[in-house]
Amino acid sequence: MATTVEVPIVGGGIEIQFPECCIYCCNPATTHKEIKVKTEHHRDKGGFLRPRTLQVATREANLRIPYCDQHMKAAETVGTLMGICSVIFGIPGALIGLQYARWDPFWLLYIIYPVIGFIAGAVVGMLLFQIVLKPILSIFVKTVRHTPNTFFFSIRRGSLAGGSVGGSAEGTSLGFQAWFPREGNPLMLRFTSSAYATKFVEANPEDEGEEKEEPLSEATLRGEDLSVDEGRIVSILESHLPQTDLFVTPNIPTKKLSNAIRSCEVPPTERILGLIDCTVMGSAKNCLLFGRNGVYFHNARRGKSAGAGAISYSEFPSSEFGPEGSYDIALGNNQYLNISGCSIPTDKILAILASIRDMIVG
Repeated sequence: MATTVEVPIVGGGIEIQFPECCIYCCNPATTHKEIKVKTEHHRDKGGFLRPRTLQVATREANLRIPYCDQHMKAAETVGTLMGICSVIFGIPGALIGLQYARWDPFWLLYIIYPVIGFIAGAVVGMLLFQIVLKPILSIFVKTVRHTPNTFFFSIRRGSLAGGSVGGSAEGTSLGFQAWFPREGNPLMLRFTSSAYATKFVEANPEDEGEEKEEPLSEATLRGEDLSVDEGRIVSILESHLPQTDLFVTPNIPTKKLSNAIRSCEVPPTERILGLIDCTVMGSAKNCLLFGRNGVYFHNARRGKSAGAGAISYSEFPSSEFGPEGSYDIALGNNQYLNISGCSIPTDKILAILASIRDMIVG
């Protein structure tokens, strides 16, 4: 029986850690499959005789699902079969479109009609695969039965009352589903293997009661009486607001700030001016902190440079910031910031760092 686990996304949430065994059979994992789950909730404010403004809140999770070689191949099989089915039906659609184009003298339609026909045929092929062929195959092949429908990825519309519309999307694979519900603020995970679900819960304990938090100093929490340079850094950060996962003093959530200061090993005399949360679940244990004297960061084990690190502002003039692969930012001196759990685009983080460097050199 499938087991559903709810992982809350709040300031004190936990970072997802998948146990390193196959999510389907619990044998040792040898590879991983990347799954992206993203949802946007829209709120259309305004009304009659009032200007309308659209507010968009985005939630996103990048998950690395562990598999053994056998079930990684099985997880890819359904997608391959659906692709073949879509091509088989797409080709006749393109031929039908070509026949329609013959009745029109405009030469460009010889390209447009076949393309439209192929797309329509491919969609029909995917529908038939999910509705007809996949249920038949699932009778004989258990792994097909345990692979959720990827074509029907569940775009849900919320209530139109109050001018709000919500949408959510699923990430699916063999023995696994992940989605953001319309209501509340959790990430929902469903495991076919109850044994793996148990391992997952054990690997992701609640934060409550684990350790007593030390109260933050008044200098850390207070955003007033900033020096000239501190005020300029704050202005640079504020110029990029509003932005999910970016927080600027004095509006940094206390729980996030406490987690970030502890994980980044920030000196007690430092004042934090801004925070970029790099965790999927919003705990800010992996993050980039902008302080009075420099930046501090912490990466999870999967990062290019794991653990805590720091760069003083005196090093900024000689630092070259740039992207490193898909999920890392080079900070100089063989130090990297992993942003796989952050919703802020790489170029925006690089722009913030470059602006602070220009201010220092300036």
